[in-house]
Amino acid sequence: TGTNRTRQRRRIGKCFGLLLSLAVVAACGGGESPTAPTPVTPTPPPASVTVTARASSGLQAATVFAFSAQTTNLTAGAVTYRWDFGDGATSTDAAPTRVFSTAGRYTVVLTASDGRQSARAETVVTVHALTGGWISSTGRTTMQLTQSGTAVTGTVSLTASVEGNAFPNCPISGSVRADAPVVVLIRPVCRHATLNLQLVQGEFRMDLDAEGQALSGTITEPAPYGTNPANFRRQ
Repeated sequence: TGTNRTRQRRRIGKCFGLLLSLAVVAACGGGESPTAPTPVTPTPPPASVTVTARASSGLQAATVFAFSAQTTNLTAGAVTYRWDFGDGATSTDAAPTRVFSTAGRYTVVLTASDGRQSARAETVVTVHALTGGWISSTGRTTMQLTQSGTAVTGTVSLTASVEGNAFPNCPISGSVRADAPVVVLIRPVCRHATLNLQLVQGEFRMDLDAEGQALSGTITEPAPYGTNPANFRRQ
């Protein structure tokens, strides 16, 4: 009958609407299980590094400056090092050494990295040269020195010798080295300009203090003078 056909059409329409609704829900992801959250990689604690210098000051072309580093929160065994010594030289060693060829104040910078993160630190070292005036602790002897690389040249003067005669501008020369004593200077025989006198040869063997302001050691002369203390300070 007409009534039954109408009821069947309504049932078919409801079923079609229900199927359409289910299709939309499926397309939009409805009815699925919740997606698990993406794991978050924890941020590593910040890295740091400290730099240590075995000496904070030294002598040009002689003092061996030794550097070392202590890292924190960098992966052991994976750390790389980049040192910049401030004089144009670099190193990738973990604990490098450096001899500075020119006097000055140098900022030494280290960058340490393990591939994930890096840290930076620096230290300052002072390099002295012997160039300049020096006077002995007695005030009787003065030196004017010039240092070029490891070589040292200059003059030494005795303002009043034991005999009461001055010996001005006697030559002196030598070198500096890494081993103590770091300064070795030879004063050859020096004849008086007008008198028939001469100053005997002397060998100075001295070390420079940490501030670069004092030389201390010995001077050795032929008998009967022997070896005696030698102490100088910058003028």
